[in-house]
Amino acid sequence: NGCDPDRKMQDALERWENGDKRIQFYKDFLCPFFGKMHDKYDSTIFDQDRIDRLSIKNEDFVPVLKSFYNHPKTNLRYRFDVINTDVLGHAYENYLSYKVTAKKRGLEEEQYKRKQSGIYYTPEFLVDFLVRATLGERLKKCKNQADALKIRVIDPACGSGTFLVRAFEEFKTWFTEHERKKEKSDNSSQTQLDAHSETGTSGFLDKVLENCLYGIDLDSRAVRLARLNLFLRAVDTPKQLPQLKIIERNSLVWDNEIPGALKIERDFPLVAEAGGFDIVLGNPPWEKWKPDSQEFFEQFYPGFGKLPVQEAKKKIEELTKKPYIKKKWIETQAHYEMYSTIFRENYEFQSAESNGKSVSGDLDLYKIFTERAHQLLKDGGMCGFVVPSGIYTDLGAKGLRTMLFDHSKINALYSFENRKFIFRDIDQRYKFVLLAYEKGGKTKSFPCAFFLHDKEDLEMAEENPTILDVEFVKSSSPTAWSMLEIKTPKDYGIVKKLLKNPLLGEKIEGAWNVGMQSGFHMTNDSHLFKTGLYGVSMLEGKNIHQFTHNFSESPTTRFKILEKDIEANLKPDKIYHKSYWMAYRLIARSMDTRTFISTIVPPGYVCGNSIAIVRTPDLKQLCFLCGVMNSFVVDYFMRQKVSANINMFYFLETPIPRLSSGKEFDSIVRKVVQLVAVTPEFDALKKEAGVEHALTNENDRMHARAQLDAIVAKLYGITKEELQFILAQFPLVDEKQKEMVLENIKI
Repeated sequence: NGCDPDRKMQDALERWENGDKRIQFYKDFLCPFFGKMHDKYDSTIFDQDRIDRLSIKNEDFVPVLKSFYNHPKTNLRYRFDVINTDVLGHAYENYLSYKVTAKKRGLEEEQYKRKQSGIYYTPEFLVDFLVRATLGERLKKCKNQADALKIRVIDPACGSGTFLVRAFEEFKTWFTEHERKKEKSDNSSQTQLDAHSETGTSGFLDKVLENCLYGIDLDSRAVRLARLNLFLRAVDTPKQLPQLKIIERNSLVWDNEIPGALKIERDFPLVAEAGGFDIVLGNPPWEKWKPDSQEFFEQFYPGFGKLPVQEAKKKIEELTKKPYIKKKWIETQAHYEMYSTIFRENYEFQSAESNGKSVSGDLDLYKIFTERAHQLLKDGGMCGFVVPSGIYTDLGAKGLRTMLFDHSKINALYSFENRKFIFRDIDQRYKFVLLAYEKGGKTKSFPCAFFLHDKEDLEMAEENPTILDVEFVKSSSPTAWSMLEIKTPKDYGIVKKLLKNPLLGEKIEGAWNVGMQSGFHMTNDSHLFKTGLYGVSMLEGKNIHQFTHNFSESPTTRFKILEKDIEANLKPDKIYHKSYWMAYRLIARSMDTRTFISTIVPPGYVCGNSIAIVRTPDLKQLCFLCGVMNSFVVDYFMRQKVSANINMFYFLETPIPRLSSGKEFDSIVRKVVQLVAVTPEFDALKKEAGVEHALTNENDRMHARAQLDAIVAKLYGITKEELQFILAQFPLVDEKQKEMVLENIKI
C-alpha cells in the first residue's frame, strides 16, 4: 500500500518473525517514511519534532503492523485509499471514551461514557443535512469559482473534522456541476487537460482547503486528526499540501491574556477583514459548564460515582483532607468559576428577562457555542448546528430564542428523539435538534418537525414540514417562549383551540389563582431526613400517580421530617402539610404512558423536590384543577411541550378554564373527590364536597375517569373526532379506557 510501496516494512516483519530481533521498526522504517512525507508535502501532520520525540518498542508496534497489511480474521487486505470520515470520526470518539485513572495498585484503563466530555461523533446524514442547508444554499448563489472561493466555513469545535470534510465534498460537488455546465461551451479535452492545473479540479480544491475551511479545537490530537482527515482529500495531488487552517485554540474566548484564546484579527486576518465567517457548522459539546465532583473524585476513589449522596459528601470531606487533592479541587472550581464569569459578561443571550426577572439557568456549552456562532458570522452568514432540544424548550435558553427570533432567520428546526440510538451512548428518550439559521433580520415563521427518528423521517420532514409562527410561540408561552412540539396541522388546530382559554399563570380579576412552591431538596436538605417512626412522612415523585398519593408500585415513603424542622425551614405562609394540597410529578416525559401525573394530598405529608406543591384559595377549586390537569386533553397539551420535566413555568403556561361554579365544575369536583378520597385522611374533603362514598372498585373508577375526561373535553370545545385523535397519542393506555371516554362524548 501507499505507506510501504516497496514492501520494506513487510519484508522486515517477516525477518523479525523468523528471529531477526535487530530490526527497529519505528526508527529504521517509519521515521524515514514520515520524514519523506514531510519533505514531500510540507504538512504539520508529519512534524519532525514530534517524530523525533516518539519512541515505540517493537513489541507494541508489531501487532499494529500485522493488522496494517491484513485483517486478522479475514486475512483480506485493507484499502486505505477509500477511508472516509466515519472511520476517523469513530476513531476519535473511541479515543475520547477512555481515560486513565489512578488506582491504589498502579494504573487501570477505564471506559467511561462520552457524555462526560460532552462530545459525540455526528452521524453522516445529520452532517449532510446541515451542510446542504447552509453551505449548499450559499454555493447555489455562486456564479463562478471566484465567488465560491470567497466563502469561509468554520467549525469552532471541529473534533475529527467531520463537518469540514463534508463541506469540502460540497465544494467539490458544486465545482463538478459548475464544470459540467461549462462543458456545453468549453472543449472537453481541454477540461480534462486542466484537471490538475490552477483552474482545474485539483487547483480549485487545493484553494478550498487553503482558503475556505477553518477548524478550531482545544484538543491538539483532534486538530491533528482533522488535518489528517483533510490531508487525505489532497494526497492525490503531486505537489506540496495546502496550508490547512485547523488550529488549536479556545474558540469561546478572545481575551489576549488567556492562553489559547481565539483572536480573529491575529489568527484569521482575512476573515476579520471580511466581517466574519459565511458559514459556521458543527456539533458543539453538550455538557453543563460546572465542575463535576463525581468525575473529579472518581480518579482518587474508584467507585465514587456510585456512592449514595450522604456517603459521597463524607468521602469528599475525607479526600480533601489530603493537601494535594484539596488543592486540585480548589483549582478545578476556580477554573470553572473564572470562565463562568467570562461567559456571563461576554455573551448577552445566555440570559433573558421573564416576568421582570433575569433568567439564565446553568451555563451550557451548547448554548454558549450557539451564541458564539452568531458572533462569528458576518451579517447574512448561516449556521448549522446539532444541539439538545433544550434550545427550544428550556426557560434558561429563552435568551437564545430571543437571538433566533429577533436577530436571525430560522431556516430549519428539526427535532429528533434518540429512539433508534442515532447517538449510541445517549439515552433513547433524549432529544436533539438540527438547527439552521441565518444571522440578521427577524423570524416570522419557520419550518420545523418533531419526534423524528431516522434519515427517512428527516427526508419526509424536509418535504412536508410544519410551519410554526413565532407569534404563536410567544402567545402560547409568554413567559419562556418555549416551543410546543407540534407534529401535524391537526395538532396545530387543536392546540390553538385549547389556547383560547387563559393560561394558569395569568392573573384574572375575579378568578382564582394558584400558589406554587418546591419541596425539600433531596441533597441540600438531606440532613433533615429521618428513617425512624416519628415525623411527617415525605412523599417523592414515585409515591404518587393520578388521583392517588399511595401508588401501588411505591406505597410507602422512605423518609420523615420532624415537625420542628419543617417549621424552622419554611415561612409561616409556606407551611402546607397541615391542609390539603395538590402534588404533581416534576419528572415527566412525553412518551410515557401518561405525562402529567397529579393528585390531592391530605394533611400530614410534605414532599421532596421531585414533586411540585400547588395550592388554591378554595378546596373545591383545587379538586377542579386536579381533575382538569389529569385529563387526556390537558395531558395531550403537555406532551407538545415537555422534554424531561414539568417545571413551574410549563405548569403556569397551561390553558385552564377558570371555573368556580356551574354544572361542569361541580361534576368534576365530585368525581375527583370520589377518586382520591379512599382513606379516612380525606373525610374532611368528602364532607366539603358533599360526597358520601369514594370509589374503590376498579371498574367504577374507570367509568368515573372516563366521564371526567368527557366533561373536560366539552369544556375545551373538543369534538369527538378531535378527542379520538388526542387519545391516539397515548399508545400505552389501555384501549378499553379510551373507548369508555369516547362513549361518554355526545355527538
